[in-house]
Amino acid sequence: MDRRGFVLAMAGGLLAAPRIGQAQPPGKVYRLGILSPATVPNPSVATSPNLVPMALHELGYTEGQNLVIERRFAEGQIDRLPALARELVQLRVGVVESVYVCRRVKEMVSSYVLPYGE
Repeated sequence: MDRRGFVLAMAGGLLAAPRIGQAQPPGKVYRLGILSPATVPNPSVATSPNLVPMALHELGYTEGQNLVIERRFAEGQIDRLPALARELVQLRVGVVESVYVCRRVKEMVSSYVLPYGE
């Protein structure tokens, strides 16, 4: 093999390598639901909807990679919580995090059981 052939083979191998790595199937993606009676918080304010994703990131769960977070805010209208909880259940989130849970919402969410490993 001459020098030109060697250089072309190495360049082709280097260009193909990243594509091979990207073709691997992704790992498990976890789904978290955040349910809040409040309005959408300012990202710079330390509130539960902002702190939970940050804490999960420190544990290795990164939104957009191995974590999907579905956020629902009632905008101060508590009567909207059951409908928002129903949405999260229909989206099949694995966990619902909420700071305010009325009995009706709690019963709706807790009656939905996702089979282990799904």
